[in-house]
Amino acid sequence: MKKFLGAVCVMVLASSAWAGGPKRALVQGGKAVIAKPSASVSIDVLMEEALLLGRKNAVSVVPISQGIRTPVKLASVSRSALLDKSVRLQARLLLNSPLSSSEQQLFLSLYPFLPANTSFAMKNNDLMESSVSFFKKRTKFVNENRAEILKTLRVSSSASAQDYMTFVQKKDPRVILLGEMHYRPGIQRELASFLQTYQAAYPKRRVILFSEFLPSSIRGYWREGEPVPADFWTENPDYRRSLINLQAITSGVEIYGLENSAMTHKADRACGLDFVTANACLLSLAERNEAWAKVIEPVIERVSMQDPEAVFIVHAGNAHVDKTRFYSISEKLRHLQPYVIQFTNGFQHSMLGYLLGQNPSYMARVANRYVLGWKEGETDFSPHIGFDLNVILPVSVKEFTPRKKE
Repeated sequence: MKKFLGAVCVMVLASSAWAGGPKRALVQGGKAVIAKPSASVSIDVLMEEALLLGRKNAVSVVPISQGIRTPVKLASVSRSALLDKSVRLQARLLLNSPLSSSEQQLFLSLYPFLPANTSFAMKNNDLMESSVSFFKKRTKFVNENRAEILKTLRVSSSASAQDYMTFVQKKDPRVILLGEMHYRPGIQRELASFLQTYQAAYPKRRVILFSEFLPSSIRGYWREGEPVPADFWTENPDYRRSLINLQAITSGVEIYGLENSAMTHKADRACGLDFVTANACLLSLAERNEAWAKVIEPVIERVSMQDPEAVFIVHAGNAHVDKTRFYSISEKLRHLQPYVIQFTNGFQHSMLGYLLGQNPSYMARVANRYVLGWKEGETDFSPHIGFDLNVILPVSVKEFTPRKKE
């Protein structure tokens, strides 16, 4: 695979290193438009804005029910008479782990403990317990280097995708991972805008899109070996919506689905809990990302031999692409040096939230658009915080309205 890397541009929808570069023309409507860097602002401006909104509007902190999981209370689980002794013991082991209360809160937000009497749940919980020491090393690094990381972190205001395209152009990465926060129409529109802007900047590049979300209603997107059966969208309408805003711009784009319906439903049955928890736990993410990598890598190798300038894009949830997550797709594709761009409405549920001292179970709202990345010529802290670029978007109260089951 490495011999093809220099010739191929791989783009995966996720967060990536801060890119910038010489100003380049974006061809839009027949006119050349120069991409300009966004205006730099202080991280304090972003934090003050988020905290101000938090005081003024209760909706500014988003409850767990809106796609952010409530960590289970390990103390309660460890005493539950409804659970097997082995599950209670697993809870006690995590409860007594060397993590501080804030570290434990983040850990359980990222990797939900499964309080169920199933072999699947116990296997997941064992995997979590074995990952604690690695997680502790990561938070220790952030704690010891907090001042330097904050000094290197670059915060810019942004009006559109064109504003931060200059950073991507400068890096011109071989691999780009674009990660989304699910169920957010504003984020999906931003993803579509980014893809349009990128295609305008590189109109002659062949674009291959790998997506966690593949609408079965669109003809011509199926490829040999495609693992996503049509019933996945019937069973999971929320996933179907996640690509709906990309449909209008995917003309001429080759799309491969990544999700394996049989695998997700098997996890749901084996877990003993709800579908989302079953497929968002550490065990499922590891298995799903492994399966996705087996879809992605052969296509990259084959297409790069045919077209050295091809661009490969992977579109998935932030949990799959975050550089700090265990068994992430960015880790699976590390040999391709992925550039990760995350699209979020805040800085919770992540190492960035931990860096900024935010409760990882809640999301601080912002009133304006911001782009976070890393200053040129400085230490690259993206592997420790999770992204190369983080696009933070304001969100409307309407987007927080609980969805009715379809």
